[in-house]
Amino acid sequence: FKEGITAGSSLTRHEARICASSRVCSTSGSVALSTTDNGHAFLKSSMHFVNLTNGLEAIPVLEELQLPYSFIRIQSTACEQQNFEHIVQSLDATFLMHLASGRTCIMYDYGSRNKKRGVPRAIWYGLEFIRFAVNYVWFANTTAAVLRGHSVEKTFAGVCNNLSTSSKRRLKYYRQFTR
Repeated sequence: FKEGITAGSSLTRHEARICASSRVCSTSGSVALSTTDNGHAFLKSSMHFVNLTNGLEAIPVLEELQLPYSFIRIQSTACEQQNFEHIVQSLDATFLMHLASGRTCIMYDYGSRNKKRGVPRAIWYGLEFIRFAVNYVWFANTTAAVLRGHSVEKTFAGVCNNLSTSSKRRLKYYRQFTR
């Protein structure tokens, strides 16, 4: 199953856990699922988020596996425009609460115009920024941040420092629930 996860962070206590599934990590167009007990237990203990609208095709698989899911909206356009304020402000409260409480969150998104790379921008850019931002704000931890092979931790740290007061407050609110 671990080969079926991209943009995942290390699963340590002091880091938010975000995993993602995209077309690139499976042959069937959905997350590569394991039938082993460990793989199924991992899926059952994780929170599943379907990115609107390009993740909707994951719903039949999630329902077949009887995995509860919720919705999230990370727009690739906001990533393209580097509109980090919008990305932070549009994060779902359920998503942030589960991240803060230590649950692994898996996001499903199958939309990518780049057929060569196949990974949607909401995953390779959006989730990488979100992972960095919540770790930076919640744990004062500047974890490595890499976009297309380039280190962007200084850039992301600058962005986090320059977020509006309301965006910083939004992220800081969930710090009290971190484990």
